[in-house]
Amino acid sequence: MMVDKRQTSATDRYWRIFVARCRLSLTLAAQYRWDFLADGALSFLGLIAGLLPLFVAFEHRTSVRGWSYGEVLLVVGFFTILKAIFSAILLPSLTELAAGVRSGTLDFLLTKPADAQFLVSIARFEFWRLSSLLWGISLCGYAFFRIGRVPGGVDILLALLLLVCGAAVLYSICIFVASLAFVIVKMDSLPFIFSSFLDFARWPASIFRGVVHLIFTVVFPVAILTTYPAEAALGRISLSSLAWGIAWSGALLLLSRLAFRVAVRRYTSASS
Repeated sequence: MMVDKRQTSATDRYWRIFVARCRLSLTLAAQYRWDFLADGALSFLGLIAGLLPLFVAFEHRTSVRGWSYGEVLLVVGFFTILKAIFSAILLPSLTELAAGVRSGTLDFLLTKPADAQFLVSIARFEFWRLSSLLWGISLCGYAFFRIGRVPGGVDILLALLLLVCGAAVLYSICIFVASLAFVIVKMDSLPFIFSSFLDFARWPASIFRGVVHLIFTVVFPVAILTTYPAEAALGRISLSSLAWGIAWSGALLLLSRLAFRVAVRRYTSASS
């Protein structure tokens, strides 16, 4: 019973820290109301620019590697949703960590009586960047309109489950990159290089072949990020893909946790 009370107390404490961080971020976001509108407009223009290669690819064909135009639009819709989460929640904290290692302010964070990875993960949010979520959801709706199909309840649930798995994969990769910050002090550009690499997720994984397909399925699994949720929403996700998406996202969470703890241990040893 004592252990349960301690666990409950720790959970409540972390929850309060998270809520406090969200309130602070929302307060800051209120000061950037025009940024919300500007970011929404820029993300819309970015979405249109990102669709231009699709217009070219489907100008003289009805499908690419078994994917129709509407189905690829669905993949882009899921990509836009995850890109919004990355830009608003993950990238700001990753950038803050890189700055903290370079300036030495990270040492103060590591002395706090809380889990270091948790504190690093919620270091900073930029909620005004979530405006592109609206474009992603709208694009998914338009994609189904183009396809002429209404997804069933089970399809939606599986798509949401795999979207959560995709977010977990994205978070895990961010933690891996964060772990590098303890080794590579001057890594200011690394988060943005990672952001550019993420753009490959706007395409279905099946269009890549050979070693590239293996990389985008296992090493940097863009398939779990966007392709699997789209296939689930279309009602054609295979059992093996579903199992792989869930299992590999869980494994990456554990591996990234281990990598971060090793990096922090080496960093604190070097600092002392």
